[in-house]
Amino acid sequence: MLCAPPMITRAMNLPTTMASLSTMASCSMAGPTTARIRSATPICRISDIATAEADIRVILPQDIFELNDTSDKPTNFGFFAGNTTIDKLTIAGHPDLLPDYDWYSFITAASGSFSATIGYLPNGGGDLNMRVFTVDANNTLIQIGASLAQGTTMQSVRVDVPAGIRILVWVYGFNFAEGTYAMNLSL
Repeated sequence: MLCAPPMITRAMNLPTTMASLSTMASCSMAGPTTARIRSATPICRISDIATAEADIRVILPQDIFELNDTSDKPTNFGFFAGNTTIDKLTIAGHPDLLPDYDWYSFITAASGSFSATIGYLPNGGGDLNMRVFTVDANNTLIQIGASLAQGTTMQSVRVDVPAGIRILVWVYGFNFAEGTYAMNLSL
């Protein structure tokens, strides 16, 4: 039989003292029978052990680049060529309860294959996604790559780019998922 967590109840018309409190436990048995036990400790025989998996969500800190939540206010890394890794990044709900989106901006210092990869640890389940954009003469976003894989802890985008164009990388939680991540960039 499995026991539900005990509840503290107060007997009616009695003063509220420790003596008047009793513990009530509900134990489900093989049939529809329910036992009520009034004692300091519930008397239940545990014959089955049940296990359960649960995604636990913790409160994540904001990363050092906040507030970079929109494409018009990204973290600007200026001219970029080479290889770099940025760690201790988060997609975490803001104190004002709005979701977090991370935008990063680069100007390609050379032509070649631009690669962005994130390795992440989800906070409470879910996936982080990544999209890569450039902008046209009117500053309109044009998506040039995306990594939207589900059930993984890594997303990677590789696109060929000419020198001197603006690249924007957008990292976000699919269905408002949260997580910590490191981002590797190369050109």
